[in-house]
Amino acid sequence: MKYLRQKLVLAALFLAAILFFSGFEVSYALENSKLLRVTFLDVDQGDCIIIRTPSGKVIMIDAGDDTKYAAEKYILPYLEANDIKKIDMFIITHAHRDHIGGMLKLIPKVEIGAVYESKPSVTQIYAEIMSMLKKRKVPVYKAWKGDKLDFGDGIDAAILHPSREWYGLQGESIDMSTQDGDVSATEGEENLNNFSVTLRLQYKDIIYHFPGDSEKQAEEHMLKVNPENLFPSTVYKVAHHGSKTSSDPGYLNKLKPALSVISCGVNNKFKHPSPSTVQNLQYYSKNTLRTDEDKTVETWTDGVEFNYSSNSTPNAIVSGPVVSGITPYSATIEWETTHLSTTKVKYSAAGAGSAASKQSSDNQLDHQLTLTGLTPNTTYNFEIESVAVKDASQILSAQGTFKTSEESASGVKITSMNMSPKTSLIYEPVKLVVKVEGAPEKSKVTFYEDSVVEKNKAGECKLTSGGIAKFDWTPQQSKQYELLFVVSDGEKVLAIGSMRAMVTRRLVLCDLAHGNYNAAKYESFKVDLYSRGFEVGDINERITANTLKNAAVLVMSEFATTEAGLNAAELGVIKKFVDNGGGLLLLSRADFGNYSQPQTLNKVLEQIGSNIRFNDDEVMDPTNSPGQNMAYLLFMHQFEKSIISPDVKMMIVKGSSSMLNAKMKLITAADKTIIPITYGDDDTYTIDSDNAGDGVVYPAGSKVVVDAGEILPGGGKVATFGGFHIDSGAYTYSANNQTHVYNFDVVNWLARPAKQRVDELSAEMSYISDDTRNSAAEGEVNQSAVISTSIRADKISKELLEEFDYSADKIEASIDHFVGFFNGGNAKYISSFSGVIKKVLDRVRYEAAENSELMQKSGDKIKALEDLYHRSLKLNK
Repeated sequence: MKYLRQKLVLAALFLAAILFFSGFEVSYALENSKLLRVTFLDVDQGDCIIIRTPSGKVIMIDAGDDTKYAAEKYILPYLEANDIKKIDMFIITHAHRDHIGGMLKLIPKVEIGAVYESKPSVTQIYAEIMSMLKKRKVPVYKAWKGDKLDFGDGIDAAILHPSREWYGLQGESIDMSTQDGDVSATEGEENLNNFSVTLRLQYKDIIYHFPGDSEKQAEEHMLKVNPENLFPSTVYKVAHHGSKTSSDPGYLNKLKPALSVISCGVNNKFKHPSPSTVQNLQYYSKNTLRTDEDKTVETWTDGVEFNYSSNSTPNAIVSGPVVSGITPYSATIEWETTHLSTTKVKYSAAGAGSAASKQSSDNQLDHQLTLTGLTPNTTYNFEIESVAVKDASQILSAQGTFKTSEESASGVKITSMNMSPKTSLIYEPVKLVVKVEGAPEKSKVTFYEDSVVEKNKAGECKLTSGGIAKFDWTPQQSKQYELLFVVSDGEKVLAIGSMRAMVTRRLVLCDLAHGNYNAAKYESFKVDLYSRGFEVGDINERITANTLKNAAVLVMSEFATTEAGLNAAELGVIKKFVDNGGGLLLLSRADFGNYSQPQTLNKVLEQIGSNIRFNDDEVMDPTNSPGQNMAYLLFMHQFEKSIISPDVKMMIVKGSSSMLNAKMKLITAADKTIIPITYGDDDTYTIDSDNAGDGVVYPAGSKVVVDAGEILPGGGKVATFGGFHIDSGAYTYSANNQTHVYNFDVVNWLARPAKQRVDELSAEMSYISDDTRNSAAEGEVNQSAVISTSIRADKISKELLEEFDYSADKIEASIDHFVGFFNGGNAKYISSFSGVIKKVLDRVRYEAAENSELMQKSGDKIKALEDLYHRSLKLNK
């Protein structure tokens, strides 16, 4: 098989070479004179883009690296294959070697009409190139923001950067130092990346964005001075070869490209592209190609329709199909393709008239598909089919046969396969229970994801005496899984069953429709949440019930008090959302300069019945900060451990207000429903920064609550951040700053409704019962079983405590619900919960002691709670 694979790869490479040097002329009808064609040429580690207009003009952007022989190996052969004898316009984005080196061999060979450049370089290679251009009388022009280049054919070619101001000609300067070592320039060159010419090319409806090696400083400058020139693009040439220094989420949010192209070399020393940039592109770009993997990328358009392809190795089956894991009831088909492709198998018993088919929801290189429900001792014919994801015209197929083995046992069958919870979420634990009838003693069940191959094995356990197998599973992808369970006795497969599991993401919606503070700075927060398993979307219009229909969490920063603010109908929708178990995250800011408007968010908190309010002040700390002069930049280190993970040792808060209770008083231990999520230490204090007399001052030594949370009666939750610590600065990952983890922990807490249905908790109880009963029956009561039971009991205890509402109008109903849970089918487990029952009883007694009317009205219910506690103690004995 290895020899066959080598031959196929060599054949594919030979075909790729033919396609490369033919310039794709045959396949894509490039002779069509109405097409704009843009080629991202694979020149190893470097950039080279060739633009051909409908009327025949040729524009080249950069020319790769001479040390990689960019001109000799890639550019000149391409120009010759496409009969290009003149470059009408050459654009030097910036004078680093991996962008201009190829010009040394290109200039003597090809006529160049004019050159546009940005900042000159002091390097020898740049001087040599300029000298060559001068000898050939090629004019060299400076490219400035606002310039329009004449491409003809109605093409709008606009320079977006750099501006004269950026150069410092009007008093503004720029840091020329090297950025964290991640620069493609050779030793001794300046960092010219942030002077890169950024070109926006628009042909009718289609837009290309070429930023050279622009880094985040230049991106931020463009966002600041001319955001109107940054709008959704069809194609984005990924800046700086995919380096971590570029393609900031805020910048990508403006572009939202349909296709992104990363120009980088195979195994390049800079390790481009950076994982963080790839992550950003996964969120903002519909498709991404890389020249190290996909080779030269061709795009062509008539200004309305857009097409692209790459001339990498053509898709081919490089191994397989082979049949493995043949049992009486199943078989697994495996094969491998050179490109990500679909996975489908058609199959039928030999001689049967009709064929069945099965396909995977995944696009793969290594394909495996397990066919189930087969008949023992039967010959099957099959045909595989794979369609390349990046080129649907490349359809592969192959055929084969296999015979299932003889039935090894009769009467063994899987009678049920259940999943709890029934709605699965990415990265969230799931419990799977399989029930088997007729299996011999000591049989086992093996659990696989998607196909029965060793690498997809997800768990294995012995059947209990009752024929039960249980698995704890945490899905790692949001997709539709096929879960397969194989019952075996030694080497004999007795039965196989499968079930579908759709794994989704919780939805977080960010409100951008109400003049929200820092609305443009949500992007790093959104990308990080997506990478951790959330779906994230924006709200750009008035909020309705339909807006929040599928949301788990709504995020809102402080908004305007004018007509742009929330109206009464929207407040009603938000209240209903929280009452139904939704999570709400509100973000404010300090009152510095009297900019803050905490009353706008306090109106929301009042509407949903929260006991939290934003203060109109500024939090200060002279020691947990860069110093007295920056006491408003706080290094927080005290957190609520039930919400914030132990990994978070420090997070950063800048310009934050503090929290108050609904009476606009300092939060104290008496505010039982308020959870201080992060709070200051002994020398944290607050000031009325704007001197308007509208803030409540926390004196030094008191517990200053900066961020707070609350579980509301309907089961929903609210969290309030005194500062806007979800901006991009919070996502500068380091060992010390874990603000990004802190933010995720809070959102994750909000996304989990506190209200749990009794039947869900009862299902958990059944796990405890089964574990105890089965281990006792089998003589296997051991420490791990005790620990497992204890963990599950602790989880249920926590959920019962979370959903108990001690407010005067809800406490009686909560007692009824709590006592009722331990009656009926759950009565026999009561001994495991005497601790949680005592906690509830003590709190109820306290509330009754504080409210004589409640004591009189609820005496019988409190007595029922006391009886429940005594029963639990009796059973423990």
